[in-house]
Amino acid sequence: MASGGKCSRNAQLVFLIQPTETFNRFSPLSSESESEAEPSLVSTPPVTGSETPKPSTISSDKLKTLVIGDSITLSSRLKTNHPAIIHCLPGGRATDVNANLKMVLAKAKTGECGEYRDIVIHVGTNDVRMKQSEVTKRNIASACKSARKMCRHRVIISGPLPVRGSDELYSRVSQLNRWLNTVFCPSQKIKFVDNWPSFWDSPTNRTKPGLLRSDGFHPSWRGALILSTNIDRALTPLATQ
Repeated sequence: MASGGKCSRNAQLVFLIQPTETFNRFSPLSSESESEAEPSLVSTPPVTGSETPKPSTISSDKLKTLVIGDSITLSSRLKTNHPAIIHCLPGGRATDVNANLKMVLAKAKTGECGEYRDIVIHVGTNDVRMKQSEVTKRNIASACKSARKMCRHRVIISGPLPVRGSDELYSRVSQLNRWLNTVFCPSQKIKFVDNWPSFWDSPTNRTKPGLLRSDGFHPSWRGALILSTNIDRALTPLATQ
């Protein structure tokens, strides 16, 4: 695992076991992901009021930044001045992210701290493989709703990386990235990290050489450095507060 740059001494890498009891991967339209879904995402107003985190006696300087997502986050190394935890969910989708965030919230009720300074949710390509874009959108919205409840400052979405694969897969990932960038994140007042320009070479209409591994999905050490830098830039304005 290449670090891709100087790491924060406070950074931690965590592998979480996906809580299978909270969702049914083979029935994405059923159970929790559907019952808590937002009815409309295009015109959904930002979550406010009771959904915002309650004041905490813990200093912001002592709160950690959480980065959570699929295996794309594995090699991420942040340089943020605040302690950072990377929760890696290999093969994870938005439902897995949401389920793990709810587990943390449940622990908070027993006295453990369930609040973070910032929460970065990386959206990968695993969701689009379901070929059910509206379900994916609702699941992402539910994950962000859970994240707001445990975030002191803000929720940030890190967009997917362009992939080398079939034209259909590329199209679905591209459309998801565009929706996050132009529709969902602006309507929810969520900071969006657009990784697409960093990894996609428009003149040649392909991914930039050397940024993805041979599998065409995971970032190389150079790609991981770029991804980490993109997330760091999104966190920087808050790092000095």
